[in-house]
Amino acid sequence: KITAYFGEKGKQGTFKISANLAVKIPSYPKAVYSLQTGAKIPITMKNVTGALDPEWVTSEEGIARVSAQRNSKGAKTGKAIVEGLSYGDTTLTATIDGQNYTCTIRVTAPEINKKAMTLKVGKQGTVSLKKTKIKKTDVVWNSDNPEVATVDANGKITALKSGNATIYTETGGIRNECQVTVP
Repeated sequence: KITAYFGEKGKQGTFKISANLAVKIPSYPKAVYSLQTGAKIPITMKNVTGALDPEWVTSEEGIARVSAQRNSKGAKTGKAIVEGLSYGDTTLTATIDGQNYTCTIRVTAPEINKKAMTLKVGKQGTVSLKKTKIKKTDVVWNSDNPEVATVDANGKITALKSGNATIYTETGGIRNECQVTVP
């Protein structure tokens, strides 16, 4: 509360004016934000406008990338866009007028939809990743034994001869495997 006097206090003709002053401190609505690899989320801090112009950084650039959000005219909004790159936690820091405000960004790991399958010679099966927003065209599939089973760019597995093969991908910082048995 702020109080101001005009004239000498206690004398006739003195006016007292009082007002409440609210100080709004920038803060994040949540302490931890979760997103999938390949996904983008907006982060909006409380009590921050484009006029405050935060400087945004992450502690682990390989886990998440951050950029200032702009409006349709290219002006800063005081908000950020965070993109999950690979599995893990990183700290997002907004620096406003020399003061740092932090929260945690948690990027979840992609998972393979099938960990094992049995295919007869000449038959096909398909694997894919779940819990990720990484485009299917950006996932590279491999076979450790292409004489037994091959896999194409879309995760389609073809059984060629009896034996075992591991179909795998290393995406979003995580290796996911499917054990293929061809009887």
